[in-house]
Amino acid sequence: CDKKYHVYINACEADSVTNCGAHGIQCNIANATNTICPDGTCQATACENGYHVYNSVCKPDHYGAEIVVNSTGMIWGEYSASPIEVRVSLSAMPDDNVIIKIKSSDESELKPLGQTALIFTPENWNTPQTVNLKVQDDNIADGTQSAHIDIVSTSGDPVYNGLNARTEDFAITDDESA
Repeated sequence: CDKKYHVYINACEADSVTNCGAHGIQCNIANATNTICPDGTCQATACENGYHVYNSVCKPDHYGAEIVVNSTGMIWGEYSASPIEVRVSLSAMPDDNVIIKIKSSDESELKPLGQTALIFTPENWNTPQTVNLKVQDDNIADGTQSAHIDIVSTSGDPVYNGLNARTEDFAITDDESA
């Protein structure tokens, strides 16, 4: 409940009521700095620094933290001139910088172009950054090959340190005939 109120029979009651404090029920939500009872249930409306309101309670700012990955496709031909764009961001604000490293499982099939390390800060965590990958023409009639990229993070934020997004799999179709 707001300051100067308390919960009585699932509703907020002003502390100035003569039986104030006799009911023994409090509207306490961990890490909340402000609470209300609009429909008779206790709800957080503001939280301590480092927390945010989620479903009427206070959750840590990186509740549900994950590395978000989107790419322009999973099946590519050796003849493809366009690079594969892999966009990466974070789902929640980190407490410290997060370095995301992207590594190909087989650079003879799928090779990163340019940067392979992305740096996310508490200021840019939700702005997607792009890594470009190039399908390599190996001039070998080896049929459709698979390659993947591994996405791993390091950070002073323990929630993001060592957090693996997932492996992104790509099918590389051959342009040579057997």
